[in-house]
Amino acid sequence: MILLTCAPLFAQVRWSLTTADFRSQHVELRSIDATSVRVMPVGQPQQEISVPLGDVLQIQRTAPDKIEPGRLILHLTGGGRLGGEPVSVKDEQLVWKNPTLGEISLPLRNIAAITSSSVTPNLDSKQTEDIATLSNGDVVKGIVTNILTDSLTVRSSAGDEVPVPLASVVSVLFASTGPVAGSDARAFSVRFADGSSIRAKSIALGDGKLTVVLDNDGDVQRPVALPLVMGIEQINGPVSWLSSRTPSDSVHNSFFDTSWPARMDQTVRGEPIRFAEKTYTRGIGVHAQSILTFPLDGTYQSFRTQYAIDGDLPYADVTVRIKLDDRVVHEAKGFKAGILAPIAQLDLKGAKSLTLEVDYGGGYDVQDRFNWIEPALVRSTAASTVPATQPH
Repeated sequence: MILLTCAPLFAQVRWSLTTADFRSQHVELRSIDATSVRVMPVGQPQQEISVPLGDVLQIQRTAPDKIEPGRLILHLTGGGRLGGEPVSVKDEQLVWKNPTLGEISLPLRNIAAITSSSVTPNLDSKQTEDIATLSNGDVVKGIVTNILTDSLTVRSSAGDEVPVPLASVVSVLFASTGPVAGSDARAFSVRFADGSSIRAKSIALGDGKLTVVLDNDGDVQRPVALPLVMGIEQINGPVSWLSSRTPSDSVHNSFFDTSWPARMDQTVRGEPIRFAEKTYTRGIGVHAQSILTFPLDGTYQSFRTQYAIDGDLPYADVTVRIKLDDRVVHEAKGFKAGILAPIAQLDLKGAKSLTLEVDYGGGYDVQDRFNWIEPALVRSTAASTVPATQPH
């Protein structure tokens, strides 16, 4: 029924294409292959152009058709999420059934949590055992040894096998397996209409279908009807988002006994990052005093970001600093709510580390919730092949 509802909209679908210079244009999406994306700029018929794939930052639906997610969401350690339901566990692999992609086999070490669709888990927790929270408030701790469509089994510290009906599960947080190994290979984050998102090592578009080849899935090609796709973002292409990288140091110092660890692609309270009417998919939520340091290897030429206080908080007051190695290259004192900072773009000049610091201001740390918005390492400023008009 979903395909029948969405397919007639294909001819009307419009996309926003953003290139490596962060310029965007509304387009009709024609095809994608290993080297280029072919588009037709809206309002310029018969002007089909080819954009080198290396210059594409992201492609997003301008008016996506959303589908209600399933009851359960699978959260991956690399940041992806999949709606659907478990099928089985075998040989340290979880088979998960997603309505868009079908059955996918995923390593258990890559699974951070399973939750109901109404729950946002704290994936920054570093627990040493699996924790299942039930709808009646009960908590079952131990090691999850099996997951089926209707139940899961937890082995307690006493060695007992405890069956848990999946219908009663609010969340399952899996024991931390340590930092996720990063990869410098080109990849793509693909988002779907049911709220799922997953990393693909290659994509292709033709005949109204986006074919994705997923990481850890061999070379299986999974075709998806284009109206079910909400967005495509290139990973390790012209831009590397800081929120997809692991800092070498992440520090939060508080005046009180409250811990506010940095959160990637969400506010420090676990909510979407917003300013005014716009929601940002990429960013880092922190609370003063926060110090984040990222190693640099010379691959990227510049750093680009904006920032803002998280919400309309009258007492928020912070000092913002960006450092290259130990040198301050950007500073804003007395920064308050209601302001979206202008874009700061800084030449990395061979620096070995980048530090983002949000320090106490005039009100100690009261209400000092802060968002780094779209912080990105930029490989180079490519000349856009898309006409320089603003999106309609």
